[in-house]
Amino acid sequence: MFNRALRYPSCSIEVLEAFRLMVKRNRESFPETNPQEDGTPLEAAAEKEEKDAKKRSVHLFDLPRRLFRNLENRPRWTDNDAPLPYLRHIFDTFKGDDDEPRPDANANQGYALTKAVHIRFIPLVRFLLDHGASPEPKDCLAIIVAIRQKNLPLVKMLIERQESPSGPSSSKKRRRLEDRVKPDVKMLKEAVRCKARDITEYLYHEKGVVPDMTTLQMMM
Repeated sequence: MFNRALRYPSCSIEVLEAFRLMVKRNRESFPETNPQEDGTPLEAAAEKEEKDAKKRSVHLFDLPRRLFRNLENRPRWTDNDAPLPYLRHIFDTFKGDDDEPRPDANANQGYALTKAVHIRFIPLVRFLLDHGASPEPKDCLAIIVAIRQKNLPLVKMLIERQESPSGPSSSKKRRRLEDRVKPDVKMLKEAVRCKARDITEYLYHEKGVVPDMTTLQMMM
């Protein structure tokens, strides 16, 4: 339902909010029947409730391609550049509560993240990663794009998770978390091929990627 609505450019924040409230009112006006009231045995009712809960927990809707398709590279991006305000509204509003769906940051095989990396829209990359986007779709294409750009900070951002420091002091060290993806020989080979020496060093020495024979010969 929300997938279809979000496809249209006319679906502004105001239109989306009005549509969401309409859907919510309809659900409240026509609540689901209590299984115990319609004669369903207690065990069957519990099983049905468990299945329904699982369905609700994975109820996602896609971020539409239209939000990202026409974005072009520019010298500098800010946190207020489109589509970030729209995305913030979507993720702040749809949290999966009260049977509402949640937006899927990995929709369309990670199109949003890969596009953001391609145009070096760092605030958007960071936002998507913070909201569950993974660089893994399409064989880690987002990371390959960053490697081809010879952009080591962006490669690190995509691979490594970092927890925000607790407390008011921003000088506190960030705790290292498990990487989003495990760097592999394909990434190393691409870094060597692109002559991105800093990325090659990062993948080979810091991340411990073992080169295959072809990559090893390229490194010599």
